Amino acid sequence: MFSSTFVHPKLKQLVDELLGSATLTPDRIHEILSENPVVYEDVVQHVLFSESTYARNFVFDGPKFQVIVLCWRPQQMSSIHSHSQSSCGVRVLTGVATETIYDPSEAGPVAVQQQKLRAGDVVSAPGSFVHKIENAEDSDLITLHVYSPPLVIRP
Repeated sequence: MFSSTFVHPKLKQLVDELLGSATLTPDRIHEILSENPVVYEDVVQHVLFSESTYARNFVFDGPKFQVIVLCWRPQQMSSIHSHSQSSCGVRVLTGVATETIYDPSEAGPVAVQQQKLRAGDVVSAPGSFVHKIENAEDSDLITLHVYSPPLVIRP
């Protein structure tokens, strides 16, 4: 179910392709996000920020997957987390995301890699993947996320 009555054609095309996929593995989500170049102008109606933490703005919430626009002010970040059983794909729309990848050791997560993701970059991972995303820059960051199956959170 779309979160508004007007949906940009590129977002509808993205959702239709996700709906038409038999399975949504990390590789398939990556492929769909790469082949459907959604940009800022396509999601502008879903761009809402919070001053206290990054904001999740639901575009589509269905039984098979969710599409969410995340809006990050400078210095906002997620916690270190996995997505449990949900595969995830992320496309950076504006700004620069810093992703830190962790090895979940018994003593606690240990950072093993860090990468900068810029507008147009796409990454995907299985639910067991442990990471943190942050906006370490001085300008806003907007990212488009696909989770399958949907996360427990709801709009």
